[in-house]
Amino acid sequence: MSNPVISGERAVPGFSDPITMAEHLARYEFALAFVARREVLDAACGVGYGSRMMAGRAMKVVGVDIDQECLQYARKNYAHPRVVYQQGDVCALPLPGGSFDVVVSFETIEHVADGEACVREAWRVLRPGGLYLVSTPNRLLISPGRGPQDPPVNSFHVREYTLEEFQELVGSYFQNLQLFRQNLEEEKRGRDPAVKPLLPGEGAWFYVIVGVKGAK
Repeated sequence: MSNPVISGERAVPGFSDPITMAEHLARYEFALAFVARREVLDAACGVGYGSRMMAGRAMKVVGVDIDQECLQYARKNYAHPRVVYQQGDVCALPLPGGSFDVVVSFETIEHVADGEACVREAWRVLRPGGLYLVSTPNRLLISPGRGPQDPPVNSFHVREYTLEEFQELVGSYFQNLQLFRQNLEEEKRGRDPAVKPLLPGEGAWFYVIVGVKGAK
């Protein structure tokens, strides 16, 4: 089996560059505060390090990814008694509705053409009152000068978002949105990758939203 990091699309501990890895790990560290004793879906789990991290606190974690090779890597390297890895498309999840308390989907939505389907599926599989934790890079900084229909600078991305576009998309299905940010590149003193509350008028390299499932 070839190493899934070869394509450069997914972060893999021990292979990806340290800055990228720190960003990804910090998002899952942030998620730990929301998953204790809950049933969690890690939508687009990649090689599984985040699913394994959350399993330390969650009641159960289902890691779903479209790439079978990544899932084989996850089962070999990031197995846990409370983690199940399953192949599936985040825009058409092979899971029953109302089956999770938390859906985590970090750095995923920019990789799919139909972002609404991705958000809608997260809403569908959550129980009432469930939480959706989702992140995406800021198009204004990641692909400067490019609009929503232009190809992103990152060839693995299909559609990138500004904060306003991202907030509108998630807010079309979820309520009580809380906004957070990561600014690792701007915080060179110690290169702090932590996810922090987004202050009014503040920009960011990456945005994280936490939303609540209400009635649709």
